[in-house]
Amino acid sequence: MKNLLLILFAVLLFQACDNIESNTVALQANVETGFFKAFSATATLDENMAFTIMGQSDNQELVLHTQWRGQQDYELGVGFESYATFKDSEGNIFTTDTEGSEGVITITSRGDNEQIVSGKFQFRSVLPGRDTIVVHQGLFYSVPFTYIDNSTGD
Repeated sequence: MKNLLLILFAVLLFQACDNIESNTVALQANVETGFFKAFSATATLDENMAFTIMGQSDNQELVLHTQWRGQQDYELGVGFESYATFKDSEGNIFTTDTEGSEGVITITSRGDNEQIVSGKFQFRSVLPGRDTIVVHQGLFYSVPFTYIDNSTGD
């Protein structure tokens, strides 16, 4: 009877471990019919309060850029200061700085003590004269950022 209870306890313990969530850094999105997951994700915040969030996989790269004006939505497309780029596995660079592009970056939290930023994004991006891709259900979570100073001291 003791062995049966021990086995039952072990099974319950292993099942409980299946629901553990990880709070690790993430940058990922659905790109057309595929999935992009960055192996490394970093961000910078410059002296003009511009965030640049970058993620790379083996052969793809995603960049999100926006001015920091609080936790809010930042529009993407021609005429907006925020933009996104996606470099595919063939080296093609799709950008939201072209006609027909649109989207949004939403910053949901910024932790200055921990120097992390989190949010979500989606966009339609154009490779001028060639192709369009749709990036949706994008997420960046606890991406570490560093402050950089690009100003020149005269």
